[in-house]
Amino acid sequence: MAIKDKELYKGKVIKQVKGIVDVFDKFFKKESFDTIVEIGSGNGIFSTYIAKKANEKNASFTTFDIKLVSKQAKKELSDLGANIITGNITKNTYVEELIKAKGRCLILNDGGLKVPEFHRFAKIMKKYDIMMTHDYYKGREEKSAGTVVISEVEDCIKDDKLKVIYEKIFEKHLWLCVTKENYK
Repeated sequence: MAIKDKELYKGKVIKQVKGIVDVFDKFFKKESFDTIVEIGSGNGIFSTYIAKKANEKNASFTTFDIKLVSKQAKKELSDLGANIITGNITKNTYVEELIKAKGRCLILNDGGLKVPEFHRFAKIMKKYDIMMTHDYYKGREEKSAGTVVISEVEDCIKDDKLKVIYEKIFEKHLWLCVTKENYK
């Protein structure tokens, strides 16, 4: 696949579906957060984009990954005031503190354990918080490695009083977007 078919941010390839930057730009025009938490920094390019958006919205940004981001991404994230945490998220309770803190939180769930993390974070989300989970395939029932299908999270959505929002704009970019009930 040629570079023109890939999503770029500042000339670097983002590991996302083409068009995601425009979609997130529109999303951030409508939504504001006090805290943005990202699980799964990957190569750090999308993280840098999110950190820039956090700055524009006067939100704090923390990204968690089990492995280090590149030196260049680390520098760019640090310059943007991002908090970069490397380690196993399953053993880290700081993420819960961030989500539970006062103010509205956006959780970007894109690590290696998306379904267990979805269940974990759904229980502690506050009213009006938003959680987005990547590699979501609407309508697909068969699970493959690294993907999320509705059957894995639909009971959690119901039990934790979540509501699917922004479905039309995010589904083709493989993101599931939910909020606590009583969305504004």
